[in-house]
Amino acid sequence: MKKLLLFAFMLTCLSVEAQTVKKPVTRQGTVSKTTTAKRTTTKATTKVSKPVVETPKPEPPSANGKFICKTSSFVNASDEKDFVVIAVEGKSASDLKSSVINILSGMFDHPDKVISTVGDNIIMVNSYDATGYTEYTNENGRSYSTSYTYAYSLKIEVKDGKIRVNSPSFSQLKPVLHYLGKDKTLSTYGEAEFYDTLHKAKAEYKVENLINSYITKLVQGLSTSDDW
Repeated sequence: MKKLLLFAFMLTCLSVEAQTVKKPVTRQGTVSKTTTAKRTTTKATTKVSKPVVETPKPEPPSANGKFICKTSSFVNASDEKDFVVIAVEGKSASDLKSSVINILSGMFDHPDKVISTVGDNIIMVNSYDATGYTEYTNENGRSYSTSYTYAYSLKIEVKDGKIRVNSPSFSQLKPVLHYLGKDKTLSTYGEAEFYDTLHKAKAEYKVENLINSYITKLVQGLSTSDDW
């Protein structure tokens, strides 16, 4: 009888267990929302650099020739005109006048006695060549020499971008005769005699060098000056 009761109890328990339905355990996990990252499109701004336009440097000062001595005058060796032009780009007449005076002043111990101006655009150089030249003569077995000194004038004109050095003029030719250890000063001559004696002495190159030294000094001075 006890066995029957125990069996009946077990059946009852099994029946109750079968009727009990287990609810599935749902994990309440945090559902992470998918954050859609907005991609910010950055527009690459490419700056187009403007080409650098370099201002061309002015050409250095230059002369269009040099003086040579002819029969009765000095002319430009390149075109036989009676002047030489020095080109100086980008400089006004006023600037050139100041620069020319400064350069010429450095060539003399007392520039105020040699250099003068006429108006706004003319510079005059009135100087004296104390070295001069010498003519050697041999007549009838006797040798003697005559030295010549002379004065000269040089007219220089300026305008925007250019300097004009005019052909020189000569005066006060002073000959000194040297004979038997004695010196004798002769009469003073003018420009015509200057060229005549200069050619006889074959000393043209000496005067050419003197006059052309002004052109050389001006070109060099304008090229190296702090103002240029």
